[in-house]
Amino acid sequence: MKKFLIVLTIIVVFVFSAFSDNKFYIVESKHYKVYSDESKSFAQSIAEKMEACFTIYNNLLHFDTSYLPTKLRVKIFKDKRSFDTYLKKLLNQTREDFVYIHYYDLEKSELVGFNKPNPKDFNSSLLHQGFIQFIKAFIPDSPIWLREGTAAYLENSSYNSETKKFEWKPNLDWLDTLKGIIRGENGQSLIPLYKLLLMSKQEAIKNINIFYPEAWGLVHFLINSNNKEYNRIYWDSLSALRADLDVKQNSERIIKRAFSWVDSDKLLKDFTNYIMSLKTFYDYVKEGVNYYNKNQLKKAEKSFKSAIDLEPDNHIPYYYLGLTYYTEKRYNEAKQYYEKAEVLGTDKGLINYALGVNAFADNKFDEAVKYLKKAKEIDEKTYGSKVDSLLKRIELLK
Repeated sequence: MKKFLIVLTIIVVFVFSAFSDNKFYIVESKHYKVYSDESKSFAQSIAEKMEACFTIYNNLLHFDTSYLPTKLRVKIFKDKRSFDTYLKKLLNQTREDFVYIHYYDLEKSELVGFNKPNPKDFNSSLLHQGFIQFIKAFIPDSPIWLREGTAAYLENSSYNSETKKFEWKPNLDWLDTLKGIIRGENGQSLIPLYKLLLMSKQEAIKNINIFYPEAWGLVHFLINSNNKEYNRIYWDSLSALRADLDVKQNSERIIKRAFSWVDSDKLLKDFTNYIMSLKTFYDYVKEGVNYYNKNQLKKAEKSFKSAIDLEPDNHIPYYYLGLTYYTEKRYNEAKQYYEKAEVLGTDKGLINYALGVNAFADNKFDEAVKYLKKAKEIDEKTYGSKVDSLLKRIELLK
């Protein structure tokens, strides 16, 4: 879902702790010290997720983790109310989402969050602010575009509870917004490249509606472009970072060592063309439906499968793939995708009617009767007359 409110990470420096540690369950892992007021088992699960975060971060950044001077602190509260109470005592204010609080002493710095009912939202917040914590542990003052853009790039990664790893998935939440900026909608325009690369935190916040999608887009483009020279810009940017430099110095160093050799006009053209070529989940679904309506079934199948790659738990493309395979008389495959669509949330009346029609076309009359009667039972108003008509035809054909 598109996020309409993003608060850029704000770094706050304090020299005290609001709550004593004895109010929390504490679990330590290889790189983290996790605190939670919920339970020991919950703290343990967070420690496992943070180690998975650490792995996906460093698979991208390749920092020498032997230089990490201390375990990173993570404090996750059982609910938003407890989170608010803690931050109000600590900062005299609260936040709508997770926050990373950075002290001069890294051992006191902490990522603070709260349990959320939606695991995907929880993981997204954990990944984003966890990345800010991670990079600042090694490079306290990295360029804002690199730090926030990479955090956004990683935040849609999917957690596998069996392998206890995060698997990267593209985060396209900002794609439509960025396309609108590129098209000049609402009088907006892209921030010039070198201004973006040198932006301070204050400037980024002032231009947040453009800065954030553009920073995400630039990182996504540099990492995923088929042009290896653009991939190299991102890796050279990371290599240029130094822990003893401030944001401005690191930004200037990256421009000199990573961007100076590239034609900025060509980079901008290639960047905008790349972004405009990307498609969201709903772009693929809409494209697939259009192909289906034109009876271009192979193209429809490809589009729906691309949609599934982006959102494997969304029922819509599975249902349409069922329709596509039914039209192609691939009845067994149609049945499989209809059943998957039902599990993921497609209306049960619709699915049972589709399964009945599919079985009827495949001459599996007894199976068809079962599904059709169930569809009528679920939603007689919508399917009653259609079902009755088909049942009469089945009686005649038996």
